[in-house]
Amino acid sequence: MRKLLALTASVLALSTASFADVSFKLLLTNDIYEYEGYGGVAAVTAAARANSENVFLIHAGDTFSPSLLAGLDKGQHIVDLINMVKPEFFTLGNHEFDFGTEVAFKHFANMNTTHLTANMTDANGNPIPGIGARSIVDLGEIKLGFFGVTSEDAAVKSSVGDLKFTDALAAAEMQAAALKEEGADMIIAIAHTDITDDFALLRMGIADIILSGDDHNQMTFWDGNTALLESGEDGEVIMEISVNAKKDDRGRVRWNHAISIHNPADFEVPADVAAKIEELDGELDSKLGTVIGKTGVELNTTRPFIRQQETTFGNMLADAMREATGADVALTNGGGIRAKKVYAPGTEITSGDILAELPFGNKTIVIEQTGAQIVEALENGVSRHEDVNGRWPHISGMSMTVDLSAEPGSRVSNVMIGGAPVDAGKTYSLATNDFLGRGGDGYSTFKGAKQLLDANQAVLMASQLVDYIAAKGTVNPKVDGRVSMK
Repeated sequence: MRKLLALTASVLALSTASFADVSFKLLLTNDIYEYEGYGGVAAVTAAARANSENVFLIHAGDTFSPSLLAGLDKGQHIVDLINMVKPEFFTLGNHEFDFGTEVAFKHFANMNTTHLTANMTDANGNPIPGIGARSIVDLGEIKLGFFGVTSEDAAVKSSVGDLKFTDALAAAEMQAAALKEEGADMIIAIAHTDITDDFALLRMGIADIILSGDDHNQMTFWDGNTALLESGEDGEVIMEISVNAKKDDRGRVRWNHAISIHNPADFEVPADVAAKIEELDGELDSKLGTVIGKTGVELNTTRPFIRQQETTFGNMLADAMREATGADVALTNGGGIRAKKVYAPGTEITSGDILAELPFGNKTIVIEQTGAQIVEALENGVSRHEDVNGRWPHISGMSMTVDLSAEPGSRVSNVMIGGAPVDAGKTYSLATNDFLGRGGDGYSTFKGAKQLLDANQAVLMASQLVDYIAAKGTVNPKVDGRVSMK
């Protein structure tokens, strides 16, 4: 669920002093998955650039994936749109790596922007060519210092290969100090980090402005020294911070600011971007409108629902994976189900619907796991229930009882497989997606497991679900007690 924090008006005037020597505007966007969102980004940005000098569009990460079209072109259309809106700075998010590092770095190389992520290295701890840590923009009397950091849990949440993500807050402190040493008068952090790290960064007092992504919040906060902003998701709003600054006779910077929350619907989309979006609409319509079946019951894939409980859609998907592979059990993560839709009984389901729900292009692999390892995996799956975390497990061929009042790691009991109590020492075959098979979302017991069906031989999860629905014609999955909550 998106949160709306500390918003009391569409424009918040947060200081009253007036210094007009240097003025600039920072526009923030983040977590744009659907290409339509770039229409709004382009509209607001074009208006700002037409009416003001020193306008900087900042992208705080997460955009190549997941989406319906990204499942088809691995995010190439997003690169095309970014090159049309031309952000000055882009900090990498975890979803930039959903299709692996080869695709990610190809996209980075083709993007017309400056990438800033200070805490990402190669396997040997070396900087990545083309990915900077910090940058200084000289506006005359005032020099702006920008740095970027990415939450270190990107290594768990996406397919980063052998890349390493070091502590984001430690990197931020180092970069802010380096920028000050290099002459920056104001420090601007672009942080693809969760809300806990956002406020930790704010309390550190090392940045004047923090522009964040990752949580999908619409948020502004001001503590008297530092401004913190985040712009929701999919371009639903565009945050703007307008700054006036000057130096006093001792060389100290004094600045005031106002924050505006722009509704993109109030602006006109530039013709070239509108034409591109129309072209993408037509591409999707032509490819994805085929009806494969219908549902006889409600299917709900909204974010808190699919990440916190047993669901009809989750059960159907896990059943399709287990049936297609013949595995003893199946487990997939709620974070891989992404369309955030409610399908009423009687709704026709298209291939496009399924690709929208499963946009990552994951394949179903089969691995060996002992009963003890399966219990450990289930414990991981429910360990961050309170955070609406994507690791929540949807299962088939097994059941469990979950006590959310217990400490993480001790919440799962009464695990049954095939109608019998789990045997800790017995080896079972388990179908899962290849992302979890690499240890993604904290499923460490899956990483390195013996593979009975590897990714090179495996079939797309989406294809298995399409076939499952088409074979039945009408699907009627039930919430049947696979997860008992207490």
